[in-house]
Amino acid sequence: SNETAIAAQIRAPKHGVMPAWLERLGETKVKELAVYIHSLGGGE
Repeated sequence: SNETAIAAQIRAPKHGVMPAWLERLGETKVKELAVYIHSLGGGE
């Protein structure tokens, strides 16, 4: 799903533009953030 892809980018970004956040946020917060970011795009 799109939320899964967003969470993967938060955990370990592929393009080196932003830092990885898994260690700082934890898995639960990463998932919550992915859902929030996905909702900003209208859930599409």
